[in-house]
Amino acid sequence: MRFQPVGQLQFWNGTEWSTAAPNGERIEITDALGNAISYRTDGVSNTPAVIGEIGSDGGLHEHLEMSIFDASNALGGSVGAYRIELKLFESKANSDTSVSIATSPIAIVFNRGLEHEKFELAVSAAADLKDNSVFVAETGILDIQQVKALGTYYKVKLRHIGDYKFELIKAEEITGIK
Repeated sequence: MRFQPVGQLQFWNGTEWSTAAPNGERIEITDALGNAISYRTDGVSNTPAVIGEIGSDGGLHEHLEMSIFDASNALGGSVGAYRIELKLFESKANSDTSVSIATSPIAIVFNRGLEHEKFELAVSAAADLKDNSVFVAETGILDIQQVKALGTYYKVKLRHIGDYKFELIKAEEITGIK
């Protein structure tokens, strides 16, 4: 399983999502091979990252290191919410060649010291952004705005049920997409 970083780092300024981070913050994700994937307000690394190998039982259990740095390279970053996007895909073994890819990005929203209510406001605003997917770790809910399955497009909601597995809790067919 791999991911392709997309978009750019966004910061919640208390009112809206912005590409202006207070102290030049960036988020780095270290993949399973030790490669650093960087999300900045001016863009992302173009290199696909390795999450791990899917087992014969269809399971995957890996931990990727995610860190926030400021412009001086200090670990931490300003208090606020940070949003990144990625597309998951499965590749051939030891290859960047995709055998499947998500049709819409998944957004991850990090909370760096915000009160719960302020973070929920940031997450709600992120969920309102078009053509994206949002995972909220605190609730375990993954909303995917557009996914293709068996030739039909759907908007789906999944619930994390533990053991790195999700259950489908809602699916709405999207009409008019070719």
